[in-house]
Amino acid sequence: IGADLTVDKIYKPLLINKKKSNFAIINVADGEQSSEGLNNNIGSADLESYHVYDSIRNEKNNNSAVIVIVHAGIEFSPVPPPFITKIYQSYIDCGADIVIGHHPHVIQGCQMYREKPIFYSLGHFYLYRENSRPQEKIGMLLSISISKNNISRIKLKPFKIQSDKISLLKGGELDKFKSKFKYLSDKCCNQEFIHEFFCEYVNIKKYPLVFRRINNLYMYDLCKFFITV
Repeated sequence: IGADLTVDKIYKPLLINKKKSNFAIINVADGEQSSEGLNNNIGSADLESYHVYDSIRNEKNNNSAVIVIVHAGIEFSPVPPPFITKIYQSYIDCGADIVIGHHPHVIQGCQMYREKPIFYSLGHFYLYRENSRPQEKIGMLLSISISKNNISRIKLKPFKIQSDKISLLKGGELDKFKSKFKYLSDKCCNQEFIHEFFCEYVNIKKYPLVFRRINNLYMYDLCKFFITV
């Protein structure tokens, strides 16, 4: 779901009926190269397309629990950027019962918005790299119970990623995770903090990005470029 060769199929939810409960899964992504908006309506569902909002409204009108899964965000950031929080909240405004994000490669917090949960990033599932950041070696699963077309329970299952397996956190590791996840969740709900954090993030990233752009343009003769300037 969330990718195909025609717009109708790209934005078509996965519909499931189980134990007399209906739920719909809608899968979308940010505007990377695979976005259907950049490829003549072939590719992946764009997270800002009106088709996404139409799908959410339609399935809610059909009395389904609506789960929106999103591939978006800033890699390795501990908190979501302001534009992501606004988009994810807009899904709830349209009728989504839960929004689940991934792509930042590290766990971010959870926010209750209009009494509906938003998980901004689940981290990795199983992508082990020997020299990766410590926070990249922790992921999280969600166990979601649905009853009478509503989400009745969500259980978090954090785990650590090892070279040959993943294993659920226990004991002191689990306690440490709970404390950190609560801290990150508190920050996700603080729009002033998120705004200030990403102002600093942009300032830090600005000059390396400018240099990289220059280097890509003049990679074969960078010295000549600077002499010319």
